[in-house]
Amino acid sequence: GEYFAEAENLAPHGYLTVANVGWHKMHIGEFAEAKDYFDRVSPLDDPDTPDKDERENGLVAHRTEQIAQDLARHIRESYLPYINEQLENNE
Repeated sequence: GEYFAEAENLAPHGYLTVANVGWHKMHIGEFAEAKDYFDRVSPLDDPDTPDKDERENGLVAHRTEQIAQDLARHIRESYLPYINEQLENNE
């Protein structure tokens, strides 16, 4: 809603803001949108491009705080696989 849009306007590159919007999108069933938000924070590495690591493009790629690294791991190991499964089931 409007509050998410305002939060994103205030902190468009804030990894916690972007991740929280993705989390809410996931929980209301807007899986494609949630995936876009989580990909901005910490994208999965694409095995079809072995010469580059897509994770380097995420908002947390160069952050060293433990909370940022934990969030990135949780997004890659839990949220994105769940979202991809939901998207496949809805095709």
